[in-house]
Amino acid sequence: MGAGLKFFANADLVLVFADNNYFQTDGCYIQLQEMFPQAHIVGCSTSGSVMGVTISDGDMVATAVKLERSNIKVALIDLNPNMGATELGISLMAKLADSNLRHVIVFRWPTSQW
Repeated sequence: MGAGLKFFANADLVLVFADNNYFQTDGCYIQLQEMFPQAHIVGCSTSGSVMGVTISDGDMVATAVKLERSNIKVALIDLNPNMGATELGISLMAKLADSNLRHVIVFRWPTSQW
């Protein structure tokens, strides 16, 4: 692990955006878990990465976040085609219920692997 990554080893949250084929492998998650053992790892697949004028596939971008005074809670819900957006939102918020809740980030993931 490089010196820069050691600084983030105690990250609370890692936001990951990766090529779909790699992102859905156990190897991807294991690699991230080894790099960020204390973090909640969440994210979604991408259809490519853009850097300058170049578009590439097969990449992974991870942003590690360390919070000083906040907590992170991760919740999963199954997307039920018989439920509307309001019902899905109510189901998700029931899992996140906390009087200190300030922000919610939602990712749609095609599997519940993570």
